[in-house]
Amino acid sequence: MESLHHYPRGIHGTALLLLRCSVTALLLMEAQKQGIFVEPSIGALLVGAIGVGLSLGIVTALCGIAVVVGGLVLLVSHHATVSGVCIVMLLLCGVIAMMGPGAYSVDSVLFGRRRVVL
Repeated sequence: MESLHHYPRGIHGTALLLLRCSVTALLLMEAQKQGIFVEPSIGALLVGAIGVGLSLGIVTALCGIAVVVGGLVLLVSHHATVSGVCIVMLLLCGVIAMMGPGAYSVDSVLFGRRRVVL
C-alpha cells in the first residue's frame, strides 16, 4: 500500500473520487437518454464497462479517452443528439483522463503514481 502515499489524499482524493462517480452518473444517464440500453448490444456492454472503470478508477485514463473519442464520433456522425450535458460530460472525461484517478482508486493500488513524459 505504499503507492497510495504518492496520490493526494484527503479532500483532493475525495474530490477526484466524487468527480469520477458524478461523470459516471452523467455517462449512464446520457446513454439511457440516447437509447443505448434499449436492447442488449456491444455498445451497451462497452458503456457499462467504461462506467464501472471510471467509478472504481480502473484504467481511468483509457476510460476517459474512450468516452471522449466515442462521444465525438457519435456527435460527428449524427448518431447522437448534441446537448449541454453531453458536451460537459465529454469535457469532464477529458479532465479525468488528464488528472488521473486519485488516491481512492484501483489504479493507485495497482500501479502507484506514474509520470508520463511527452
